[in-house]
Order: sequence, then C-alpha cells, then structure tokens
Amino acid sequence: MLASKQEPVDYRRPLPHRETEGPDKTSRPLVGKKFLVAKDQKALTHIAMKTLTHRGATVKLCGNGEEALDLVRNDLVTHRKHRYDYILMDCQMLIMDGFEAAREIRKEEKSYDVHIPIIALTSHEQGEETRRMIEAGMDHHLTKTLKLDRLLETITSICFFK
Repeated sequence: MLASKQEPVDYRRPLPHRETEGPDKTSRPLVGKKFLVAKDQKALTHIAMKTLTHRGATVKLCGNGEEALDLVRNDLVTHRKHRYDYILMDCQMLIMDGFEAAREIRKEEKSYDVHIPIIALTSHEQGEETRRMIEAGMDHHLTKTLKLDRLLETITSICFFK
C-alpha cells in the first residue's frame, strides 16, 4: 500500500476556526459576550479588539467616556435595557475620562435597575487612581495592556459576586 503524501504543517499559523463544529469553550471562552471598549489610543484599542474578538466576543469601540455614556444611555432610553455584558473603560481619556463616564453611567443605570460591570483599564496597580475607580463605581481594574488570562479571572470574580 502506498503512503499518501501530506503537505507539511506550518505550526506557526493558527488553525482556522470551523463554525460548523461549534465554538470551542477553551479557545473561545467569550463567545456570546458583548463588550463596549472605551479607549482613545488606537494601538491599545486594536490590541483589545483582537484579544476579545479572537476569543469569541462581540466588541463595540468608542474613543472616549462621553461616547460610552451616550451608547449606554441610548440603549437604556430606547430599549429599556443594556446590550453590553461588560464595559472596558480606559481611565485617562480626553473629552470625558473613564472616572466621569463611570459615575454618569451609574446614575443612568439607577433609573432602569440595571448594572453593567465596568472594568477599568489603567497603567497603575494601586494608589490614588484605585481609590478614584472605586468612588466612580467601577467594578474591577486591569492594567494595560489587556491580557486575556487576567480578563477571564476578572470576569469570573465579577460573576461570582453578582
């Protein structure tokens, strides 16, 4: 019997995801989750987008806190509910920073009895900025650049304490 010739496998390239097989929970743990990402730095936004979408999430991007607030407010007013499972909010943005946006989102949510988890994205581990995150009503924080394992740990802890 003759052996069939196989093409060499390039192990540097990821295998294509096959939708017909259904999502693989280990490689795509965020399937079905919707994220609003508020960041004003294009390079970091691109990294966050790739990290989330490659793991199955749906992502809406906005460039500052004011845009994030407008999107959340519009959903609440129009549909009387929110469409995002999580908001990733950069703390330091122009126009409206993440602290102000989180405070305003929390005010809007009270009228509709909802709570969208807000995860702050910051370059500081602790200190004054951490206090400000808590006061603004943010649920958790992650340091930049977004790392998938830390994000999954954070989501798990937020879900546990709901």
